[in-house]
Amino acid sequence: MNHQPPYKVVLAEDHEIVRVGLSLLIEQWDDFEVIAEATNGKEAIAHAGIYRPDLVLMDVGMPVLDGVQATQEIRKRYHDTKVVMLTSHSDSDTVFASLASGAQGYCIKDVTPEKLRAGLTCVLFGDLWVDAILAQHLLSFISSVNSQTYLADAADAAEEEIVAKEAASQPQAKKSATQTQEKPNLTGRQMEILALIVDGKSNAEIAESLYISRDTVKTHVRHILERLAITDRTQAAVKAIKEGYFDD
Repeated sequence: MNHQPPYKVVLAEDHEIVRVGLSLLIEQWDDFEVIAEATNGKEAIAHAGIYRPDLVLMDVGMPVLDGVQATQEIRKRYHDTKVVMLTSHSDSDTVFASLASGAQGYCIKDVTPEKLRAGLTCVLFGDLWVDAILAQHLLSFISSVNSQTYLADAADAAEEEIVAKEAASQPQAKKSATQTQEKPNLTGRQMEILALIVDGKSNAEIAESLYISRDTVKTHVRHILERLAITDRTQAAVKAIKEGYFDD
């Protein structure tokens, strides 16, 4: 689809006053026209299929189906239709979820008319547009996560080295069948990850829970398997439960 003015817009907003205000605003612009309005995500998907708009201006928090889910469906079905989130939600989780759903733009509802028009135009020309205030929040959040990941990785590496040295300095002795099963020679972080594996968590969920990268989780899982002398996560979980690693 070659986007040519006047650009066709579907408004998806469940608050009538906001929706009417946006419609009146956009109708003042010569290069945009509102062709349909939706009050929930399900209607937005339907209108996108019927009218094939150039752009959907989508609220996040709507009944029946929220804006993030509606955006996923629209982007899956109608690749040429752009979606811009216009919402009062500015927390980083909501912004990331919206952009991950396929939205090409995100701004808060107190955006100026001039900035909104410029942002919509940028999106129609293939750019990703995030309001400057939100962009600053996102950069701060990403910087914080990267810092936490770096510190966690450094601490894990130091602990790995300590455990390895302790293991090397201890004489190896065979245990009799009557001896109590000892805990595995794992670092504290590896025990945390093993406990989450027992709980059925994926690598992505473990990374999110412990604020470390997925690659770091994969490295720890590999070391856990090596130290337990097993080959997969299921065996690790079974062994941990069977031998009572977390009974204390």
